[in-house]
Amino acid sequence: WAAIQGVLVDGGILAGCSAGAMIMGEKMFGFPGWKPAFGLVPGVAIIPHFDEIPRAMSASMRLITGSDLTILGVDGYTALVINEQGPGGRAQWEVLGTGGVTVWNHRSRVRHTQGRLPDWRNE
Repeated sequence: WAAIQGVLVDGGILAGCSAGAMIMGEKMFGFPGWKPAFGLVPGVAIIPHFDEIPRAMSASMRLITGSDLTILGVDGYTALVINEQGPGGRAQWEVLGTGGVTVWNHRSRVRHTQGRLPDWRNE
């Protein structure tokens, strides 16, 4: 954990896929229910392979999370890149790949494809 934090403090890159992406959020889905994660991306639960999950099951996940977490559903063959050193010191979020990223919070469920992801946290 200290090594990961050191890399981030020094401006390094941290990448994760599948469960490695899930652990970066505040909570992650496990059985049974939600479990604490690393919290590197606070206020979110990251769900990989989102395009492979039946819509009814993802709806159940939304009900279980309540309104305090935003679900970031990342499709297969897709990356969500977060640059914490963005312009003006604000994080910049970008969707890369052939799929999309679904941002699902208490206000809306919106799927974003290739390009910059609007910052939903400041709405």
